[in-house]
Amino acid sequence: MFLDNSSLRARIMLIVAAVFVGAALLFGTAIAHLHEEMLIARKLKAQQLTETAYSLIAHYQAEAVAGRLTVEQAKREAIAELRGLRYGVNDYFWISDMATRMVMHPISPELDGKVLGDMTTPDGRHLFIDMVDIVKARGADFTLYDWPKPGTNQPVRKIDYIKGFQPWGWIVGTGIYLDDFDATFRREALEMGGAALLTVLGATALSLLIAARFTAPPLQRVTAT
Repeated sequence: MFLDNSSLRARIMLIVAAVFVGAALLFGTAIAHLHEEMLIARKLKAQQLTETAYSLIAHYQAEAVAGRLTVEQAKREAIAELRGLRYGVNDYFWISDMATRMVMHPISPELDGKVLGDMTTPDGRHLFIDMVDIVKARGADFTLYDWPKPGTNQPVRKIDYIKGFQPWGWIVGTGIYLDDFDATFRREALEMGGAALLTVLGATALSLLIAARFTAPPLQRVTAT
């Protein structure tokens, strides 16, 4: 067999190679899990925030149903309150409708009242048409797209959770920009990769030292004798 005819050094190096391959596989799996867990945390945050905004709109709609506000008053109150809400680093909520018209966008108020069905993202998606399709099909869901951050014109990856408010034909949503997510993930990946590399290098150095000890000239002479 191959191993029977191999030198001790070759056998040890084969073990080192197996350790390296195993470490690489474990590192790849760990990185994939880390990315997934971090993304799930961001998605959960966006979902919870949108559900909070949805509850606020539902509150004002209930006030209209109870007769304490007219429907138009209730809509104005809900819009005004959501327009002023912020979280994180100037992150916000927005409202559009089932006709792809922007009802309220606090960062880009010039979009308010405009039909945005023809607006496309940098990758060519008709974002607001896609959102209407999501609400029609599932009522609520996540959507990933590029959108400029407040104060910049540079599109950044963003994940939104959107939910339809059927009584008023609205779609409410909020999203989390993923540029800081990407930076955090790269940092974590580099730290994990550095630790894995140091472990493999340490195992390699130790294996080579052991191989050198077992194949040293005095031992070779004893073996020959």
